[in-house]
Amino acid sequence: MLRPLLLLLLALAPTLASAAPRNGAPALSAEEVDARGYGWLFADKQPMARTGATFQTWSMTLVLDEIETLERRFDFALVFDRPSELRPTPTSVPIVVIDDSLGEWCEAKVSGLEVTLGDAMPGFDHLGAPKTCSVTVPEGLLKRGGVLRGSLVAHRPRVERVEDRFAYALPIQPLAHGADRVELAVEYSAETPPRVRPQGWSVELGRQVVVGDRERIDVALLGVNPLPVGAGVRTVVGRVPTVLIDSGEGWDDVAAIHAAFYDSAARAEGAVIPLAGAVFAQPDVPSAAMEAVIRALDGTKLNPEGGTGGAWRLPVSAISTVEDGSGTAADRAALLVSLLRTADVKAEILLLSSAPIPVGPDEPLPLLNRTLVVVPKGAPDGGDLYVDPTKGSLWLGSLPESLLGRDALLLSRSGARWVRTPESPPRRNWVLNASERVDGDFDVTVRGELSGGPAARMREWLVAGRTEDSRPAADLAWLGGSWAESLEPRFHSPDGARLVVRAQGVVPREVALPDGKLAPPRTPPAAPEPELQRWPYARDAEPLAVELLESWTFRGILSGPPPPPGDKVTPFWSVASEGAWSGPVFTRRSALRFTARELPRDAAVEVDRFSVFVGRLLADVLAPGAAPE
Repeated sequence: MLRPLLLLLLALAPTLASAAPRNGAPALSAEEVDARGYGWLFADKQPMARTGATFQTWSMTLVLDEIETLERRFDFALVFDRPSELRPTPTSVPIVVIDDSLGEWCEAKVSGLEVTLGDAMPGFDHLGAPKTCSVTVPEGLLKRGGVLRGSLVAHRPRVERVEDRFAYALPIQPLAHGADRVELAVEYSAETPPRVRPQGWSVELGRQVVVGDRERIDVALLGVNPLPVGAGVRTVVGRVPTVLIDSGEGWDDVAAIHAAFYDSAARAEGAVIPLAGAVFAQPDVPSAAMEAVIRALDGTKLNPEGGTGGAWRLPVSAISTVEDGSGTAADRAALLVSLLRTADVKAEILLLSSAPIPVGPDEPLPLLNRTLVVVPKGAPDGGDLYVDPTKGSLWLGSLPESLLGRDALLLSRSGARWVRTPESPPRRNWVLNASERVDGDFDVTVRGELSGGPAARMREWLVAGRTEDSRPAADLAWLGGSWAESLEPRFHSPDGARLVVRAQGVVPREVALPDGKLAPPRTPPAAPEPELQRWPYARDAEPLAVELLESWTFRGILSGPPPPPGDKVTPFWSVASEGAWSGPVFTRRSALRFTARELPRDAAVEVDRFSVFVGRLLADVLAPGAAPE
């Protein structure tokens, strides 16, 4: 069943000539555009960084209502600087990010222009499987500079079980280099106009008739800086001035249609029946049934080529997933629901975004790219139990930190219902006891208790064979660094959810007291280290909670200098730490929490402040007799 919009699309005939007319829209300057604080958008407000090239012109036209494909057409003239050691000429230029999960692909429309597909640029995690289309710079331009003119088209073909393709969030900036002039246009049939609106800026969009019943909405800007993305950035949506395009249909329609699809796909028949019988035969419902269902899901491989699921990805039948032995997240979710409902366990489908994008009944564009299954009151503590169909049985009841605290659309035939995934970050509790030996080394005992994502990552590591390169070191406190070579950990799961870690051994003095200071534990980062100068308005941060209790006993009678003060509370993170010396014994209890995921522009440095404060607190305690710096 397809939504009426696409049924109408099937009846349309292509009416657009291959060469669209130039929009002729007057170019707007910074004074004519309200960018709501995004002054860095325009070169006259913040000078462009020298990147080795500048777009003389950069034009993108989104062509809607084609029968076979939707198209984004790019025309550009790129002026290269003369090469220098200080400013090397780029060998390739990214033009557009596509969604490989929807079968998008790129082609050059100019003879001699080479287009390559590579890993996605940062900032596009809201897509199912983002990839970057780049053009190769000819060798002559690499040697002497000059102008590269080209045309490129990104095609989005019709994809089976994707019932609405009108879901675009288009930044109005080129990806890697600034532009003297930027043009953006949307062409469509006047009979089925899309919903087009600016997000993060205010401007009057021009509208004109192109040919026959086709219309065009456009805007042109002068002196536009490149899109400021860098490492650690998950999505540009909501962070940079963007044009949002969708079909204009409501959330109730999305929920009702998807609920009907999942109900149909979740029917237990054929090859599903034996699996369902094994689940139904479990003596303890729902806990044993849940474990049996997840084990059954382990028998199907995740198909990443189908995307991660979500609002635009519909499932095949559960019987098809079992027979094929693989499926997308949506397919595996439908199989999960089928097996659970067979065992009289209520299960529902949730759609949400893995990127920090506001979603809800008042939001204009449904950028939902993740699918979850929720079992109301199915957790051991009586709470709701969440299952991520992209994960296996080792993640039962655990969610990646990126999916915590998300607004999610619960599918219902009666319409949209909004819920929220659990807010609290997973807990990591660690206890350290270190006693100085006669030879100067330390007898050490470490105990840790992990839950949620950290416990699941540890279980995956154990099952995979404990290879050093895949060790989840950030989850392991003192065991995540150089101490791991001296302490052999043992693992125990008392209730199937928590993971208890114990380790004993002798740690060399130079490892326990690097530079005469108490060795700090390795704590998980609140966020990757992005290029802060290129991402001045917001950063993505992982929520975390760590509790540390440590006791150091030295053989002498001296105590060390007092530790630095350790209390700090901000709107985004909190640290509480108490440490004291009692003769040769030092004890400290620390609780670190970073609960913010998305920081406003004026708090973009909070991750750095948190990291610096925690580093000083945990790493600046001198052992007795150590000389201060």
